[in-house]
Amino acid sequence: MIKFKEAFEATGTTKKNHGYHDFYAQMLDGVDIESVLEIGVYLGQSLKSWRIIWPEAVIDAVDYDMRYDKSLNEEFNIYNFDSRNTKHVDAAMYRSYDLIIDDGLHHWAAQIETFNNFRKFANKFYVIEDITGEYSQKKLYENLPKEAIDRATLFEAYGPTRTFTHSNYIERNAQYRVMFIDLR
Repeated sequence: MIKFKEAFEATGTTKKNHGYHDFYAQMLDGVDIESVLEIGVYLGQSLKSWRIIWPEAVIDAVDYDMRYDKSLNEEFNIYNFDSRNTKHVDAAMYRSYDLIIDDGLHHWAAQIETFNNFRKFANKFYVIEDITGEYSQKKLYENLPKEAIDRATLFEAYGPTRTFTHSNYIERNAQYRVMFIDLR
């Protein structure tokens, strides 16, 4: 059994704080993953977690601001471009992945653009992390392709709640959500 919680604790990724270890264990325990692409690197703890969980997998990443520890480049292939830019995605990406995780910009419009740009590179699963409350969830359901929504499972994170500001709407005491799309 894959130990998502232990891997997240070992690396210090904030995915554990939100309870994402339970979500990933439920959805991916026992599933063969040979390649992972994570969009959004931050400090690189997630990449290190995936390496613990799937030691033989190809693990790549996309990040546009390059604030991460550059020593990560020794172990991971990290592309530098904005996931919302279709031309950059199409120019840089050359392979597909069993699992693509969008942990980039935590805004529903960016998550939709990123999905539209990367969907064609996902073999099995596509995950959108950090959906900011019910409002963003509603926007994703309204704007993602129906075929993706029909294959989606939504999880509500746990832990501390937050206040999310959505244009003219404020959502108080809200939880992040995670959308798991099974593309098989």
